[in-house]
Amino acid sequence: MSSNRRYPDTKLHEEIALAGYDWGGRAACIAAALRPDRCGGLASVNSYLIQDIAKAAIPVAPFVESGLWYQFYFLTERGRTGLTLSRREIAKTIWMRNSPIEISCGRTEFAAR
Repeated sequence: MSSNRRYPDTKLHEEIALAGYDWGGRAACIAAALRPDRCGGLASVNSYLIQDIAKAAIPVAPFVESGLWYQFYFLTERGRTGLTLSRREIAKTIWMRNSPIEISCGRTEFAAR
C-alpha cells in the first residue's frame, strides 16, 4: 500500500486484504489498525510492529527489558534511564542469566537458572 494513496472507499472493495514486507508491512498493520472494518486479511512479513513512540523511551521491568538488550543498549537514552532507575535489578537479571553458580548478595539471593 503506497503511502500517498487513500484507503479504498469504493463499494467494490468492502473488505480488502493487506500485505507488506518490511516497512510496507508496518504500513499494512497501521492501515488495518486504523480501519479494521475494511480489512479482510493481513500478511505482514519481516516488519516492525506498531509502536507507541511516546512510551518507547520508558524502560520496563529489567527482566522484561533484558529481552530487548543488544550490545549498545546501555549507550541509548532508554538504556541509561533503565540503568539509573533499576541498577540492582539489572545486575540481578544479568547475573541470573549468565552465572553458573549461586551466590548471596546482601539480602537478595541470586541464583543461576
